[in-house]
Amino acid sequence: MRTSPERRFSPPTPRFQSPTSTPLNSHLTPLNSTPTFARMERPKVFVLDSTGKLDNTFSTSSTNLYTQYPNYTVAAFAALSGYTLDTENSLTVSDTFTGNLPVYRLTGMELSVNVDFSNFRAINEYDPFNFDDHATMTVRLINGGDFVSPEYKNVDFNAATLEAATAGATYEFRGVYLDFQSSGLMGVFDWYTMIVAIIACFVLIGIATSVMDVLGAFVYDSFKNDKYEDDGERQHIEHMILNMETNGVPFRHDDFQVMPNVSIRDFLKVLQRDIVKLSTLAHHMSRDLSAAGLNRHTMEIAQIDASAVKAARFVCVLIGPDRSELFLTGGPQTLGRGHGGMHSKKISHKQLSVIANTHTGAALVRGLPTKNCSGVALGGGPWQTLTENDEVEIMNGDMIGLVLEEAADEDETMVEGVFMFKAYPQEDKKSEGGGWFGGGGNRA
Repeated sequence: MRTSPERRFSPPTPRFQSPTSTPLNSHLTPLNSTPTFARMERPKVFVLDSTGKLDNTFSTSSTNLYTQYPNYTVAAFAALSGYTLDTENSLTVSDTFTGNLPVYRLTGMELSVNVDFSNFRAINEYDPFNFDDHATMTVRLINGGDFVSPEYKNVDFNAATLEAATAGATYEFRGVYLDFQSSGLMGVFDWYTMIVAIIACFVLIGIATSVMDVLGAFVYDSFKNDKYEDDGERQHIEHMILNMETNGVPFRHDDFQVMPNVSIRDFLKVLQRDIVKLSTLAHHMSRDLSAAGLNRHTMEIAQIDASAVKAARFVCVLIGPDRSELFLTGGPQTLGRGHGGMHSKKISHKQLSVIANTHTGAALVRGLPTKNCSGVALGGGPWQTLTENDEVEIMNGDMIGLVLEEAADEDETMVEGVFMFKAYPQEDKKSEGGGWFGGGGNRA
């Protein structure tokens, strides 16, 4: 077989043809035709080598025939596949074969030419709105390790000098065969398709988000705060609105501090305790003044007995709701459920501690650690809370409530287990002579 590497593929007079006898340029002319789906406006042709790099670019709108369509010599065209006509063809032979393998110039070469048409751009080109038509051509070797199917031609010898070969001869021709394939994707812009695609994207994203939100809400409770409210601003606003609806101010009592680490709730509790202590102190001072005769219109114990100032001892009792009397001996005594006929489950068995002073006719009441709050009413005044470790001194006529439930309206305040403290003066009954056994006072 003889080939001419200097010959070139040219559109007017193609030198080599495919097995179907179709010139190379005849496969590229349909680029100017009008498909049913798009109008192709003379695209550019990009020729790539075997490594995928750009080898040459041809423009179908050019007036030069050699730059309008791909135009290569046989050797250059074969080199696009990564092989040359002088490259050895790796044929399968015996293991003991040690000779040289034939080159593609003898075995023939079959090349597959793929032309891919498109009017889209790759993402890495950063040109998504460029819809110019273009074609990409690649060349690939097909018959690696095999011979190309030959073409036979019979030659008869009739010349006088060749009388010995009157029967003629048969020649086998193997050359460069080209198989053309076309593929690609063409399209035109359509608003309806774009809107449908965008809506589909939003629907799919919404479904995925909803599924993940439901799963996240079931997995842990703080999912909503972690995903939508990481800064906590919405939660703070909701708390402020809730506080305004319940407390009347946009903050909780614990949030508002009158001094470092002292909330308004703690401050009011301390202030209320001080008020109770000051009220008790004023009550006792009034009693002492009355006992001294300086303020007799406020006397309580003296009204019972004018000689109470000189009395040395008192009988202290608590009168329960059932009118029963609980005598106080002077030591610590616990007051709670079961006393005075009170059996409510709200009342603890150890609700209050009472220590009576039988010498002064007063008693010290102390709150114990319970779930409920107790109360006291001093000198006929309003009920005041008595919480854990709070102490207050009560006098004759003061009342103790085992359970105090305060309400926003003072008229709706509920008290259970009300006991009244009473202190009766006790006189020393001596004989007229001053003796305990009725004898005379002074004996001669």
